[in-house]
Amino acid sequence: MRISSFVISMLAAVMAGCSQGDGGRMELRGSVDLDGAPLPTGSITFLPLEGTTSVGGNIENGRFEIPRAKGPTPGKYRVEILAFLPTGETIQDTDSPGRTVAVTRAAIPPKYNENSILTVDLPTQSPDDLVFELDSK
Repeated sequence: MRISSFVISMLAAVMAGCSQGDGGRMELRGSVDLDGAPLPTGSITFLPLEGTTSVGGNIENGRFEIPRAKGPTPGKYRVEILAFLPTGETIQDTDSPGRTVAVTRAAIPPKYNENSILTVDLPTQSPDDLVFELDSK
């Protein structure tokens, strides 16, 4: 009978550990506004400052969600946000003769992406919505 109790205890411990099988990752969600309005489309990336893996997701209608399975672990991150807007111009597609492609321009200044000043310190559990309010100037 003692062995059965031990086996049951071990199974319970393993099952409890399975809920943490996400490697400590957390779900992230939030909003991104540009000049006071939701960013229509774009991408957001969380780059670790302390040696974990970078994660990211798409922004749609000013909102982003990164599921726990693909989310970050606790730590400090630099945040990069990218978005492009059409200029109304088109150019010849160099890969497909006779085809044109729309010309775009960066909608977000470099201070929010390649030279990002944005950082977050993620706690050990999923934070409430993250809010990023950007200006195009």
